[in-house]
Amino acid sequence: MSWLHKIKSILIGNQEDNISISPEIAGAVLLFEVMKMDEMVTQEEEERYYERLQYHFKQTKEDVKNLAQQAEVQLESATDYHQLIRALNEQMTISQKVELLQSMWDIALADGVVAAEERHLIRKIADLLHLRESEIIEAKTAAIRRYNRQRHR
Repeated sequence: MSWLHKIKSILIGNQEDNISISPEIAGAVLLFEVMKMDEMVTQEEEERYYERLQYHFKQTKEDVKNLAQQAEVQLESATDYHQLIRALNEQMTISQKVELLQSMWDIALADGVVAAEERHLIRKIADLLHLRESEIIEAKTAAIRRYNRQRHR
């Protein structure tokens, strides 16, 4: 999307706001964004991404691959997170949002290093999802515990 088109969409409103996005696609897009945020996707991060999609959205491996492809396409066409966040805020409970945030931390932790960009993005998303500080800490702590358990197996 050209800079002129982006400015125009800001000034006159984005027509795409009327398009409905499922919480599965919105969640998959945000998880994908966390995975690629540090510009170096490791095998561990990719495996964790697919694992978390399958767990979080209760889908088969084949469906998860299709969901991941849709998420990647959606991410390429997105101009901001507004539409994605709105879908999640309208259709997910607080506990589902906390689980999604845990999945984001799981992906960020998968390679053993949480980059500053990943941390910043996860915090931004948590704020946009209207999560309380205690819920944000709960999600991060659960992901760290899970990461430590998996590392010591």
